[in-house]
Amino acid sequence: MFGDNDPESPKPKFGSYWIKERKVVGAFLEGGSPEENNAIAKLARAQPSVESLEVLSKEGLSFATNI
Repeated sequence: MFGDNDPESPKPKFGSYWIKERKVVGAFLEGGSPEENNAIAKLARAQPSVESLEVLSKEGLSFATNI
């Protein structure tokens, strides 16, 4: 899970990745911009490998936007 848990944020967003056998097999984003939603959809179709769940957790949404 990743996101903005700050209730004071003007536009909070959160999401999650589903991982199976070290690959992203699904993704969810709530409150993202159109560009971020497109990046999440692209990532879900590409099903990239995940080197480390710890790294994925730290990168959060930027994992999708940097693919």
